[in-house]
Amino acid sequence: MIIAPAIKTKKEKIYLGRNAHSEILMLHKEEFKDAEQGFITDDLRFVDRKEALKIAEKENTNLCKLVNTDELYSEDLWLNKISKTIQNNLSKAVIIEFSKDINNADIGIIGSVENNKKVINLYKVDRNKYEPKLKIKEISRNKENLIELADNSELIGKLIFNHNESIESLIYILAEMYKLNLEE
Repeated sequence: MIIAPAIKTKKEKIYLGRNAHSEILMLHKEEFKDAEQGFITDDLRFVDRKEALKIAEKENTNLCKLVNTDELYSEDLWLNKISKTIQNNLSKAVIIEFSKDINNADIGIIGSVENNKKVINLYKVDRNKYEPKLKIKEISRNKENLIELADNSELIGKLIFNHNESIESLIYILAEMYKLNLEE
């Protein structure tokens, strides 16, 4: 059974992470030049990504593979857990759906720093009211426009990041989702 993401250095030293390889990489960057990323099994063996996928597929038929590869990524394991948790708690979930028509999207996204944490606020906005000031796919650094939008719009969601690794994981997931070709 796969129990944790791991990285093995050329000197055969193995480091474990709780959820992702990025957790390990951020702590020991210099040591991981040319290191191998893999996983630790329940019998404490280090296995590479390809062998880890074979083991995980035998034990877990519900992997949440974002990318169709012959390798296992730590996200493949925990995204399935998240997906199951969300399905079990849909009545408690905050669902934010962006418009199918990008030209009529009514979600405003404002990034900021609050209490030394990086925060992304999602607002339901009257797009017509802010169209001249805030354009789709454009970043505004005009504080007055952003404050006006925040003060006059309904806050519908907030993402709070304590570490850059969390942001990197979100970017990775969003990038992989962006590549998906979904049937409408």
